[in-house]
Amino acid sequence: MDNILVFPWLTKHLMRKFLSIGLLCCIAFGLAFNLAKASQADAQTTSKQLRIITLSPHLTEIVFALGKGDQLVAVSDYSDFPAAASTLKSVASYEGANIAEIIRLQPTHVLVWRGGNKDADIEKLKALNMSVYESSIDSFDSLLADITSIGEAINAKSTAQKLVNDLTESINVMAVDYKGLSKTAVYYLSTQPLVGLGNDKWLNSLLSLCGIRNIYANSLSAYPQLQMSDIIRKQPEVLIAGIKTDKYHTEQFWLSHKQVLKSDIASANPDALHRFTPRAIVEVTRLCKVVHPKLG
Repeated sequence: MDNILVFPWLTKHLMRKFLSIGLLCCIAFGLAFNLAKASQADAQTTSKQLRIITLSPHLTEIVFALGKGDQLVAVSDYSDFPAAASTLKSVASYEGANIAEIIRLQPTHVLVWRGGNKDADIEKLKALNMSVYESSIDSFDSLLADITSIGEAINAKSTAQKLVNDLTESINVMAVDYKGLSKTAVYYLSTQPLVGLGNDKWLNSLLSLCGIRNIYANSLSAYPQLQMSDIIRKQPEVLIAGIKTDKYHTEQFWLSHKQVLKSDIASANPDALHRFTPRAIVEVTRLCKVVHPKLG
């Protein structure tokens, strides 16, 4: 949390919170088809009308992925994917949860993020005898476990199992395709100041799926401020921009150092990779193809 105090922009950034194009389209189509069938099976397992509230964008996205988006009655700020999530009432921000409004909405389930939501808010909801599910994801393994548990909690067990199976298959394919491969990298989240990925377990676990080794993974901070001179000295094989910018501006930032820094340049979609959702697996699949172009 110290880094959030040092870099106020990071609080907002975290709330927005880690194959070829043809293959990604196939994956997306297959997921949609199989999840639709599983969702129908889940709908037949319960007659109880759910009223779900999610207090983090990644939880909102997972609920939609499990086919329960129409039973969401409120969400948190920055719940913007899929687009339908943006139309829902927000009852939580980085400042805390609106407990009075949550009570008024009479939810059957409240999904919270332990580590993102305030501990005091979570305890208040529990004290009110609400059905509270605590999400705590820090790796792709825990993402799969969380999807399974959320599916059980909101009567979407079959859909969750199918989604987990599909994501596991994608992860296993990467394990085979990139076995024995390794590239050192600097993954950065801001240029003014230059802030990079440090010991954040989530993003490092995703990058490891295809042998991308963050050279600052052993930093004492999750998001340390980087020194250009140190990057040049370490000579990473690839520089990955985890920010919203186009290719031109990304390359322009490093242009003045081109003579002394021979790294390749790649970009990641932070909205997809930084959130604890199925989209992160799809995005890292794409990123790995860029970092290892000979396998693309």
